[in-house]
Amino acid sequence: MACRNLFDVNNWCDAPVPKIAIIQMFHSVWSQSDAGLALQSATLKCGEGQWKCLDMSRCIPDTWVCDGSDDCGDRSDESSISCKNCDEVSWKCTDNLHCIHESMVCNGNNDCHDGSDEWTHTCEHWVCTADQWRCSDNSSCILKAWVCDGKSDCGDSSDEELDLCHSRNCSKGVWKCADNSSCIPMEKVCDGLPWGGCSDKSDEETSFCETWNCSYGMWKCADQKQCILQEKVCDGLPWEGCVDGSDEWLDTCQHWNCLEDKWQCDDRSKCINNWSVCDGKADCEDGSDESTGKCANWNCSVCKRKCFDNLQCIYDWTVCDGLQPRSCSDGSDEDTDLCYSWNCTDGLWKCADDSTCIPDWMVCDEMSNCRDGSDEWPQTCGTWECAENWWKCANDAQCIPEESVCNKADDCDDGSDEWFQTCGNCPEDAFTCADGSQCISIEHVCDGHDDCFDASDEVTKHCCDGGDAEWRCHDYKHCITGEARCDEKFDCQDRSDEQNCCLDDTWKCFNRFHCIFPHEVCSGVSQCEAGSDEKCKCN
Repeated sequence: MACRNLFDVNNWCDAPVPKIAIIQMFHSVWSQSDAGLALQSATLKCGEGQWKCLDMSRCIPDTWVCDGSDDCGDRSDESSISCKNCDEVSWKCTDNLHCIHESMVCNGNNDCHDGSDEWTHTCEHWVCTADQWRCSDNSSCILKAWVCDGKSDCGDSSDEELDLCHSRNCSKGVWKCADNSSCIPMEKVCDGLPWGGCSDKSDEETSFCETWNCSYGMWKCADQKQCILQEKVCDGLPWEGCVDGSDEWLDTCQHWNCLEDKWQCDDRSKCINNWSVCDGKADCEDGSDESTGKCANWNCSVCKRKCFDNLQCIYDWTVCDGLQPRSCSDGSDEDTDLCYSWNCTDGLWKCADDSTCIPDWMVCDEMSNCRDGSDEWPQTCGTWECAENWWKCANDAQCIPEESVCNKADDCDDGSDEWFQTCGNCPEDAFTCADGSQCISIEHVCDGHDDCFDASDEVTKHCCDGGDAEWRCHDYKHCITGEARCDEKFDCQDRSDEQNCCLDDTWKCFNRFHCIFPHEVCSGVSQCEAGSDEKCKCN
């Protein structure tokens, strides 16, 4: 994902950054500027494809509404009112709190927090979208472009069956291998790579590649046998380009014009990413990307800000992070006056001493990350809303990762992550343990192992077919009536029904069927078959 300009959905930042960084950019760049303050105090107008937060602080892309993440900061984009109705191309999760794009339903990934988009019941009745193809087992929908692409995307591998692929016409923009076994993307044809192509290697045949016209966005190497992405030309990485090295030849680069998102070194030997210019590290061999004359007049990208010396650009979310080495060469990103007045961007939390911004997920994690320890103070954790994908323990003093909830281990100090009221509701295709504390896979029920703490997954009523069956043999394959247990006859194939039949205060005969009282052993009168109770040295 790349960060976007607040008011122009189509204006992308130079560097690919995580979503948290996008949110930070929205808040820091605009809320701290005169324009940002004016916009917050006036009626905010959002552009096409954007959604206005309730506190009027910002606009976010429509696709971020009800996606399970607090993008507004006031949670208005995830409120029950906002998520009441999904748009016409979205699907509402069963928890009624989140909307996902219809293409994400039954795609093999859990996109809803409750996993309802991949439930068996959901997928059996789901109609794939026009650009999707349904797997034969009805378990999921995959993109049509993935069918017969040489990689199994369906759980049952039905998208790569030979009969299907031999008769199937490839979608637009893909190429069919000579043996008709699969379709591959155009950019994989004659790319010189041993993976991702045709199993019969027809896409890399020398005579074919020499006459092949590279697809859009590709560049043909000097030996005419290989096509590489244009962004790889003159990138200074010869091991990622042409086998013959022609994409890095000096003559090639001297006549090559870098792509729009690249910057050409003064000696024209290399193209570097725009976000690498004036970042404090020389990427050009001639050092032109870090020259004083260049950087003094260089405008940092939307996601970055200038250091005090005006010679370096750093990312907004690295300001006042308290980390060493400092992001700015002059150390100005940790300047005391700057940090005192700096508003931490969304996804970060400011320590009480105003010195540092730390990630949300570090607050109330039982480790002091602030110098003053304020991220673990009781008054902090008592009212703290845990970060996205983190869960708050009942003691209000601790946040743990969501995947640690109901995992059979107490991760909260008070054990609330494994309580009945926490783990009681299970998905439709899972088994709920009798005490309601766990959800286990149906496959683990009656498998001979106690997967539930209360062993309810192995009780007879779940594992026997019903009727008069009351006791299950140890081979977990047969059930018998209660009367057949310990009746001195083998009813189970593994004979387990006649094992351990004696009471604690009795003595078992060697034949393992009969039990006698201790005073009858070595009494001079045999009570067991074959006289095993008298074959002893008696005192």
